[in-house]
Amino acid sequence: MGKLHDKTVKKLIKEKPSVRHADGNGLYLMTPKRGDAYWMLRYTTPATKLRREYTIGKVDDWSLADARDEAAKLRLAIKREGADPVQERQKVNQNPFKTLNDLYADYYELRKREIASHQKEKSLYEREVAWRIGKVELEKIRPVDISEILRDVANGYDPESVTLQASILRKAPSALTGAITWSKAG
Repeated sequence: MGKLHDKTVKKLIKEKPSVRHADGNGLYLMTPKRGDAYWMLRYTTPATKLRREYTIGKVDDWSLADARDEAAKLRLAIKREGADPVQERQKVNQNPFKTLNDLYADYYELRKREIASHQKEKSLYEREVAWRIGKVELEKIRPVDISEILRDVANGYDPESVTLQASILRKAPSALTGAITWSKAG
């Protein structure tokens, strides 16, 4: 059980001393003179043995119980997996791809050097994908969105032109999943 209580947290925030208040197990309530109070986890990275500080979130958004739960999850990941939450957050924030169009443009540049059919892939992407979800942020794209597009591609062409349909079906998943898989690796 931690040292802080809900009433204590509210009192410390009102007083606004610029200090950190320990709850235990590396969790701290930070009350800066300026700005909002927030929860912070102090930990040591297993690999580098560096002491790090990770901001969990503002007190307005995270209750004491929620902050304790999140700190426990983070400590477990640090211990079991050797995770470094600060480093992982920095990687996420460095992602240059905001939308699927951003991601596909980068993927396309790579692919056009590798294969001759890159223009067909681009045409398929623009015709079937870009206008639907191309401007959507990557975090907001759901698997069902991609599935609907693939289903429409499969059902939207003349069944007599089986060769064209088969060709499109082979390329659509690779154009989408290739770009998404490539972004996760980078």
